[in-house]
Amino acid sequence: MLDVYEKQVLWKNYGPVSVKGHWRSAYNHKIYKLYEEMEVTKNIRLRRLQWEGQLMTMKEEREPKKAMKGYEEERRPVARSRRRWLDAVDRDGERMLKCKNCRRSAEDRDDWRRRI
Repeated sequence: MLDVYEKQVLWKNYGPVSVKGHWRSAYNHKIYKLYEEMEVTKNIRLRRLQWEGQLMTMKEEREPKKAMKGYEEERRPVARSRRRWLDAVDRDGERMLKCKNCRRSAEDRDDWRRRI
């Protein structure tokens, strides 16, 4: 839904284009080329992965790290399981970085920075 809203805003800002005397909406790839920024959802996924990298390199006594560890060990409900932040991070790692277990690779800072 966020991608759809972003495209609607960009279409309004960059307006229609004239092709052989007919007006039509611009193609998405041409709008993004004019806009020169990555999509909002890609930016959110990238920021989520960056935060995961910071969490993985924190010391164990830091509060965000404790919160993540406690949340990770929590049992899931039997019925429909809730979406967890860590599940979204794993999914983003598979989509954007093409790695199956990104949390382990986040512990190596240099490799993680290179991938991000």
